Amino acid sequence: MLQRDRQGRFIKGHVPWNVGLTKENDPNCKCKQCEKTFRLKPSAVKRGRGVFCSKGCQAEWQSENLCGSSHPFYGKHHTKEAIEKNRLRHLGKNNPNYGNPRSLETRQKIKVTNLETYSKPETWKNWLKGTSRRPTTPEKLVIKLIDNNTLPFRYVGDGRENIGNMCPDFIHTEREKKVLEVFGDYWHEGEEAQKRVRAFNQHGYECLIIWEHDLVNEEETLRKVEEFLYA
Repeated sequence: MLQRDRQGRFIKGHVPWNVGLTKENDPNCKCKQCEKTFRLKPSAVKRGRGVFCSKGCQAEWQSENLCGSSHPFYGKHHTKEAIEKNRLRHLGKNNPNYGNPRSLETRQKIKVTNLETYSKPETWKNWLKGTSRRPTTPEKLVIKLIDNNTLPFRYVGDGRENIGNMCPDFIHTEREKKVLEVFGDYWHEGEEAQKRVRAFNQHGYECLIIWEHDLVNEEETLRKVEEFLYA
């Protein structure tokens, strides 16, 4: 039997993989998510592709079974050396976009689209739900501080409110334009806190940054928050 190659030329002596297969002996695969049967080449099955019938089913199964404590990377963190090594691997010619810079028009379109997308509260809710557990440990300490001292702030770090394209961690309960931001020592290391403050200022909000290491001294943190409130 003859078969054509990618250039359309006939290949002599090549037998297609599905010759002689019937309903009784056809090695159908069964989707792990929707349990739908589908046909696949034996070579593809050997490479591990016979588990899901589509990328949609694979993504749905992973979202249900590889989240929270079930995720293999749960509770782990990349070391500083690994982060730096990964950064260096994507510099220069190793970058997929090397030599193909986006045009000014394309960059402007991306900017406008991102601003429209991240100005929607549902976008922040879905993003925060899929990327992290909320509230974080430092945020829980601030919540405890607020509750114990009856401070006029409420937690909105799960995406329930946003200012422009930013999601604050805490916002004033009496609608005064004041917000609190909690910076973790690991995730925000090296980040300039004043950039976040200036960003909120552009929308008319005052912002106080509380670092994770500051929460060791509860009295000092409380003093900073009260000065921020009543000064």
